[in-house]
Formats: sequence, C-alpha cells, structure tokens
Amino acid sequence: MGNMTGAYLKDILIKYYGWTEDEVAAKQSSLTHVTRLSLDQMLSKEKFFSEQFKFSHHDFCKMIKSLPTLLSYSDSVLIEKEKYYCQKLQITHDDFCKIVKLKPAVFAFSYEYIEKRIAFYCKTFGITPKEFGKAIKVLPALLGFSESTINNKIENMMKSLDLTKAEAFRAINLMPTLTGYSKQKLKEKTNFYKSTFDFTDQDFKKIFLKLPALLGLHEENILNKANFYCKTFGMTRQEFGKLFKLLPALISYSQQNLIQKRDFMKSALLMNDAEFNSVVKRTPSVFSMNEKMIGKKIDFFKGALNMSSAELGRLVLKFPNILVLNEESIDNKLSLFASELECDKSDIVKMVTKSPSLLGLKNTTVLDKTQQIHELGITNQWILKNPLILTAPADSLKLKFMMFRLAFQSEDFTKTNWYIQSEKKTWARLKYFEENGVGFKPSNVIATKKVFSKKYKIDDAILQKKYPLMQSDIDEIGERYKSNFNIDGFEKAI
Repeated sequence: MGNMTGAYLKDILIKYYGWTEDEVAAKQSSLTHVTRLSLDQMLSKEKFFSEQFKFSHHDFCKMIKSLPTLLSYSDSVLIEKEKYYCQKLQITHDDFCKIVKLKPAVFAFSYEYIEKRIAFYCKTFGITPKEFGKAIKVLPALLGFSESTINNKIENMMKSLDLTKAEAFRAINLMPTLTGYSKQKLKEKTNFYKSTFDFTDQDFKKIFLKLPALLGLHEENILNKANFYCKTFGMTRQEFGKLFKLLPALISYSQQNLIQKRDFMKSALLMNDAEFNSVVKRTPSVFSMNEKMIGKKIDFFKGALNMSSAELGRLVLKFPNILVLNEESIDNKLSLFASELECDKSDIVKMVTKSPSLLGLKNTTVLDKTQQIHELGITNQWILKNPLILTAPADSLKLKFMMFRLAFQSEDFTKTNWYIQSEKKTWARLKYFEENGVGFKPSNVIATKKVFSKKYKIDDAILQKKYPLMQSDIDEIGERYKSNFNIDGFEKAI
C-alpha cells in the first residue's frame, strides 16, 4: 500500500475495526479509494450504517473487511440503491437491512446487472420479481450466482428429487440454502427419510415439497423427535410415518409445546391418554392450532351443540376433524340442516351427535343430497333417524334404494344401513340368494364380509365376479321398479 495509504488509515483500521497488518496489506488495492478517510469520517460512515441499515459495530467491521470499497460510496447513493431494491423486489426496509448484512455486495451491483439477474430468474422459473424478492431475503447470494451456476444447481435438484423446474425453484424459494447441497448430500438426506419411515420416492417428494426445510434438519434430531411422538402419544414408528406424510410440520413442533397442547385438550374435553392419542392419530392437525384457538373452538361447539365437556369429548373421539373445522361454516351448516330437514335445533344436535361426520360435508353436498333423498320418497323424519344416508355416494343411492325395495316389497329394509354397502356387492348377493333359493332378510344382504362368508360359505369377490352389475341390469331394475310400483318417480316410501 506504501505512501498511497499512509499510516493514519492503517492505524484506524487496526485500532478501531480489528484489522491485522496482513489484512490491511491484502486489501491494498481495495483501499486505494479511501486512503484519505479520517477517523471522524469513518465514525460518521459507521453511524450512517447504524442508523440507516441497523448495523452493529460488528456488522460494520465485517462489511468493510469483505468490501472496503463501500466506504467510498456516498450516503445518498446507498439510500437510492436501497429504494431501488425495495421497489423492484417489493421488499421492506427491514428486509433490505437483513439482506445487506448478509451480502453487502448488493450495494456494488450495477442497476443493469440487477435487472438482468431478476429477468433471468423470473423467465427461467416463471416467477414474479416479488417472489424472487422472497428468496433473496433468505439467500442474498442468489443475486451473485451466474446463470450457469444456478442452472446446474437446479438440474441437480431436479434429477436427485424427481422435480420439475418450477417445483425445484419453489423449494429453493422456501429454503434457498438448498442451492449449496451437492448431489451426494441430497441423496444421503432422501435415503435417510425413506429408510427411517419406509417412504417411497413419491411419498418423500410430496413431503419435501410441503416442507423443503426437512433437508436441513439433522438426522439425530429427526430420530429424537420421532421417538418422542411414539413414546408420548402411543405410536409405532410406522404410525408416526403416516402422520408425518399428512403433516410434515409435525417434525418442527417443540416437545414442550406439544405436551402443553395435549394436557390442555385432555383437561378441556375430559379425555384420558389413550383417547387423546386416538384423536391425534386420526387428526394430527390439532397440533397446528395454538391453545387459544383450541379453547375458542371447544367453547363454540359446547354452545352451538349444547354439550358438556364430556359430551363434546365423546363427539371428538367419533369425529376428530371437528376441531379443525371453521366455526362460521359449522354455524351455517347447522342452520342449513334445520332448514332442509324442517326441524328444530334439538333435532339437529341429536343428528350430528349420532353422526358427527355430517359436519364435514360441503353445503352444496347437503343441498344436492337432501334433494335426491326427497325425490326417493324418503321423509325428513327417517333421515333424522338415519343421518348417515347423507354421506352415501349420490351417484348410486337411487339404484341401491330400488334394489332393496324390489327385493323386499316393504319397508323392512329401512331398518338397516342399506345405503352404506356398494351397489355391486348388494347386487351380487341378491342374485346369489335368488338363484340358489336361499331365504334371506335385509340384514343378511348387508352383513359384514366375515359374517357373510361364514354363513354362506362363499366369498364376496367370487360373487361379484359371477354376478357383475351391468348397465343392462341397471336399466332392468329401473323398469321393474316403475312397473311394480306403478310410478314414474317415487312416492313417500319411507
């Protein structure tokens, strides 16, 4: 550096900013433009970075070591560059402060260079400048990568994880540090998850796309968290793997927070450990809510359904998903049921208590299904006693109704859940009884597979293969129904 720098700047850097003699010598060329800076000017520049970009003394020391030329930039130039980034990438002042601490070189990039980098990313990955801005907030180094470097990194991810280009960049957007992963590291990470939880390639891909940060977690921490779930909530490793696929974020929840939520819900719903564990295994998303949200939902359902804590707890055991349903939509659903079935709230409460899964139906499904059921001649009172009919597949309900009505010529079959069993199985069993002259009742037709095969010594699969339900059979059933009951539609049958 010689006479160009002078001892004064050297002393300032060493005494006030922690440089060594060797570091000063190594940065000689970068310091040529700032040799005349006085201590007051250096302190003024540090104060500017502190007030404008929230730099600590450590941040400032780190910045001038990595890029000393920034000391020669005027305050107004730096402020203008910040405004440009914030406007172009739709980021906030606080966002930019974090970015510049991680990569001070963003100040040194020309406007032309920045425009080209943004255009490249947006065109290559089909994203907006705002979406690119989100990635930059996590990994500012993306601005400095060459096009070939990025293309190589993306191609590596696409091959290793079987991703499309858009999927690869979405993952990088959520976890930009993935760009630093080698092909070997990606392979090791994915193999760990697949072997530990018995995931297929597609299983892991779905989980990864939901939570790319999984690849950044240490294997030991993953195993510890899995063991915690298994021990605390009575799960096998296989059961936890299934929940992991449904809700990958489970792996990121703190153990203390999970235990607090468990204890809170057990107390609020009067459940024991086994009951609560049963709820979690079917609806792990209860852990995604905070205690305030859970308490609010519990209070709402107790009021809306006029239930005690114990009664609501039993309802949750039947249908855990009730805890993640929106309160307003439930309120609307209850009103819709009351309107469509022409009954009061007490009847609806009894109905949903008997079949809580009804609360998960869409309003349009309820409207379509009640209309279809009414067209069959089924009364509202019968629906209230047999509410699960509202969950039966709409496309086959009419056909099953005609099959049973023709088979029994009476209302006897309405005492059974005739609408639950598939039409193909019902048809095969009815044909078997008819052709073999076997006496039967409605309960025999809908008997469980185990009971049916034990009683009649024949398997359902064989029956359905022997008596397949064809379109010609369906047409004949319709004609016979009209002829037997002398109607074009359906009268009030049940």
